[in-house]
Amino acid sequence: MANIKVVNTWSNQTPLGLLGVLSFIISQLTGNSNFPTPVIPLATLTTFENEFATLINEADNGDSNKRNERDDKAAEICAALLKLSKYVELQSTSKTVAESSGFTLAKDPSPIPPIEKPTGLRLFDGVNSGEILAKFNKVQGSRAYMYQISTDPADESKWVTAHGTIRQNLFTGLESGKKYYVRVAAIGIDNQVVYSDVVFRVAQ
Repeated sequence: MANIKVVNTWSNQTPLGLLGVLSFIISQLTGNSNFPTPVIPLATLTTFENEFATLINEADNGDSNKRNERDDKAAEICAALLKLSKYVELQSTSKTVAESSGFTLAKDPSPIPPIEKPTGLRLFDGVNSGEILAKFNKVQGSRAYMYQISTDPADESKWVTAHGTIRQNLFTGLESGKKYYVRVAAIGIDNQVVYSDVVFRVAQ
């Protein structure tokens, strides 16, 4: 069964916009062999169309009672289109068939592109001793970053991690004269994690 979902394009329309949606759907369903027995008969929809067009004209001429009737008819049409859209979803064997009804379909979600590894990682002395400032290039599609520092990069358990959303981080409380290794990781949608190359600097 095709994954078909009709988008509600009618409930927030102006009266004329709703009339246009209704008229288009009627024209698309008329003679459409894919939908031979609509759950809302075409004759009923056509009656709605004619009545609604008349009420719109009368309401536009300043008749407040007709404005109320127009709005009530609009609500009735929206309910009918919702019911009809569910019929189209169930009846359709493909998106091409569903689109022939005149309803608008939801688009397939785009695949999530993989994020790239952070580049341009550079280390600088901080303002105070025992500080190393890490800066790197922005990673498109990332939602956050991990900043990691270690004195033994071969031992994964020795990496100390901080998190943030900007492309720099200040490591503090380091031992002067000791070499520190730094890497950063970009975090994307669905917890994609991509690490940068490792760089090092001696803390001052």
